[in-house]
Amino acid sequence: MLKSSTALNATRGFLSKGKNFPKFNKNTSQQLLTNKIKKQNVHAFAFDIDGVLLRGQTAIEGAKETIISLKKKNIPFVCLTNGGGFLEEKKCESVNEILGLNTLQYKIEPNQMILSHTPFQDLVPQYINSNVLIVGGYDCLKVAKSYGFNRAIHVSDYHYKYPFLFTIFPPTEMDRKEFKERLKKLNEKIDEKDRIDVVLFMYESDHLARDIQIIMDLMVSNNGLPGHTDEFINSNNQKQYCKLIMSNPDFLYSNNFNWPRFGQGMIKLCLQNIYKELTGGNHLEIIQYGKPMKVTFDFCEKRLKDLAISCGHTHIEKIYMCGDNPLADIRGANNAGNPWESVLVLTGVSKENDPINPAKYVAKDVYSFVMENI
Repeated sequence: MLKSSTALNATRGFLSKGKNFPKFNKNTSQQLLTNKIKKQNVHAFAFDIDGVLLRGQTAIEGAKETIISLKKKNIPFVCLTNGGGFLEEKKCESVNEILGLNTLQYKIEPNQMILSHTPFQDLVPQYINSNVLIVGGYDCLKVAKSYGFNRAIHVSDYHYKYPFLFTIFPPTEMDRKEFKERLKKLNEKIDEKDRIDVVLFMYESDHLARDIQIIMDLMVSNNGLPGHTDEFINSNNQKQYCKLIMSNPDFLYSNNFNWPRFGQGMIKLCLQNIYKELTGGNHLEIIQYGKPMKVTFDFCEKRLKDLAISCGHTHIEKIYMCGDNPLADIRGANNAGNPWESVLVLTGVSKENDPINPAKYVAKDVYSFVMENI
């Protein structure tokens, strides 16, 4: 009993001093809670490249500092562009070099680069065992193979195998003499195993006349084999067997020339009108990707959520689409809805807010906007 009283008195003395117990501070507790919520709820960013981060081969003032600030603060962001034709890794190398991002920890990484054809990655499970025709210059076939389209073939290789499909010019890497000799030997019939299920138009054509001819052969074929056009056109119950998926709807784009240039949208218009003429007025079904299409913004949102989780965030409160093109960037973000919010930066093609596709925010440059919203 004595030992218990002694222990009790000692405990009372210890508690009365209170030296080893921190005082409860309501403000400190509230700040910790606020910081935790901020960590959970984050603002993410999507940047167009041309006119926002770069102007041609030159970095726009503040662009480099914008990327570094976001990297330092672990804030998720992506570059979202209608450009393409290369692997995401290669595009990152180019942009990092122009921006002067030489330190590894501040470089834009491949999973932060979304090109016009990057969302095609989600199509792989559907077409993994299908013959896929790839259209587009530069490294499009290499890109398709890297995504997992194991049975992809480039339109130039298809032409090489079947040169009678387009006889105005010889296939790539075939001289005219060989071309004429092969045309004499071939029986002008497509092998059944080379039936095409889907055409992926990944970038601008590097041989437009050839590509239009072969694509139309497939679109008006009833079984994915060029040469069955009569069966299709003369049928009363026409159905487009071969799917056509395009990566970029831009009709015009800007470069250093003082007049707009035609983009992939011009090729789309050609294909639609040729198909209409061939089939007596039918509409060519095209599955369209690229800004401002919602499918591209949905893919981007999913990617940003994955990046947010890897940065330690659990929820994206807002996604700011920072772009200079009202038709692509601003319209796309406005149509995508919550959590997207549109930001027009005035360092590119637009010098004021567009009345038809108005941005929610207008900023003089990307750096000033990002610094105010992180």
